[in-house]
Amino acid sequence: MLRDATHEPLIKRTVMLQLDHEGVVHLHKEVLAGLIEGDALAIPGPPPTCETCWAEAAVAISLGAGQVATFTGAACATDHRQAGVRLVPILLSWRPVRSSKQRQEQEGE
Repeated sequence: MLRDATHEPLIKRTVMLQLDHEGVVHLHKEVLAGLIEGDALAIPGPPPTCETCWAEAAVAISLGAGQVATFTGAACATDHRQAGVRLVPILLSWRPVRSSKQRQEQEGE
């Protein structure tokens, strides 16, 4: 189940990815080949979109035969998961920017 795959105690190593000059994440085959059980990917910026439904944010990449990787959302990971496909969770290192007014409202000022 995806919830188990993304539960932090199961994550043993975080692999940091970087965006290119256009802000796009590229999953190079060298990086994919080096992923082992217990790895998670840290991706800067907003979450990628699920490449199965194009309607939700991706929470993992699905690694299939031949190291083919697709960004996968939580619903699609549980509904469309195929045998032999491994899920590697995504950890986002992006937080939305809040205005000073939003910070004041949250802090009760």
